[in-house]
Amino acid sequence: MQDFYMNLVKEKLKKYVYAKDFIDHATSQVEELKSKKESKMIASYGLKPCFGGGSSQEDKIINVNAKIEMLEKNIKSNKDIVDSVDYGLKGLSEEEIDITLCIYGKKQSWDKVKTLKDKYHYEKSQLYNIARSGLEHISYRLYGDA
Repeated sequence: MQDFYMNLVKEKLKKYVYAKDFIDHATSQVEELKSKKESKMIASYGLKPCFGGGSSQEDKIINVNAKIEMLEKNIKSNKDIVDSVDYGLKGLSEEEIDITLCIYGKKQSWDKVKTLKDKYHYEKSQLYNIARSGLEHISYRLYGDA
């Protein structure tokens, strides 16, 4: 496999890990903002703005709507990344997925290989062979004969 595709897949795996975390966090944030918006709309019901201007409640609702729209747009673009990588991961075992994502997707940590060695009882070289094989599999699924 060419280094170009190897690096492309590694970068996609890093984005995948962060995108999954973002989607979980942003989805709960959107739900929270929607409930805040509803409570602000109920609280402002019947209030008349002074001198024809908008009320601060209306401005807050507009800001909340903008935040919700931005988060939903970002959730959609991150779901595209997650869906793409999920397609690439099909055909790998749970063990292969875990090893590949841990080595190439998650941020650097000094003990990630040791943790994998303890969990799966493989040597370091075997873990890297499995992860590299996982990269090749993902590359073929996403980019064809790379």
